[in-house]
Amino acid sequence: MAQNKYNEIFKRFYTGLQSKRDEKELLKSEPVNSMMEEQWEHPEEIKGQVTAPDFDAIFSRIEQKAYQETKVRRFPVYRLVAGIALLAGLTAALYFFFQKDTVVKQLQFATASGEIKSFSLPDGSTLWLGENSQFSYPANFNENRVIDMEGLAFFKVIKNNSPFKVNAGMLTVEVTGTSFSVSNYKTDATVEATLVEGTINITDNKGQFIKQLKPNEKITFNKASGTFEVKNVNAKEVTLWKESKLTFNNTSLTDIAGELSKRYGIKVNVDATVAAYNFTFSLTDETLDETLSLIRSMAPVTARQSNDTVVFSLQK
Repeated sequence: MAQNKYNEIFKRFYTGLQSKRDEKELLKSEPVNSMMEEQWEHPEEIKGQVTAPDFDAIFSRIEQKAYQETKVRRFPVYRLVAGIALLAGLTAALYFFFQKDTVVKQLQFATASGEIKSFSLPDGSTLWLGENSQFSYPANFNENRVIDMEGLAFFKVIKNNSPFKVNAGMLTVEVTGTSFSVSNYKTDATVEATLVEGTINITDNKGQFIKQLKPNEKITFNKASGTFEVKNVNAKEVTLWKESKLTFNNTSLTDIAGELSKRYGIKVNVDATVAAYNFTFSLTDETLDETLSLIRSMAPVTARQSNDTVVFSLQK
């Protein structure tokens, strides 16, 4: 029987579409008989298969077996049928079983505009997720402490022997036990990480080391240029957002606009005539109207709102 004919018959066995004629062809084939006996006696050979069965490779082995053996031992038909099932059916079962094990389920979480949530991770660490943000981690997190995140997040990491990694777009933050925040919004030109306590190592998305941060340091990575800047900041003040409190200390209206955009899920534009104005104030649970009214009361600035866009300009 030609190899391609065997191949087609076994493919039909694999999908459950074999005919009576197919069965007879296989039952009277000595090369297949010998191959099945070998599989019956050594089933461990197929346990390592984690890809779909390679029928060409299987029948190449059958051909080799036919040429190598001068005498083929016969064994009962039921063992041949069982051997066929072992090769076709069990290979399929093990394929799906091992594939299932190699694909680790990802658990995903997200927040909406104006929403801040805290999450307890499986290893005992805590994550605060800022508004319009999302993160995911593998179901086997205790063995593989890796977080993928987009948006804004604060981490309080429990120290153990396993490294803790946060993939934030073009940057990766790696720690063992510490507290830090990461800002990685798609619409922002930069990725930021601020360290409260401990140490964190910053690498790019190719694994190239960039910088190790110390407490009260903030790194700002420019997505377009690939350059970065490290500043000294009051880290606890920068991360007050996780307590639903947003604090601005002599902050430019341009920077404030970016934070308001994230908090309220709107577009905020600042006219050049007021871009240099700086403000100092705090927000907790104020509505957008209350916040705009507060800003207007502190400087000759007007805020015009149209649908989901706010424009700050000089008051006339």
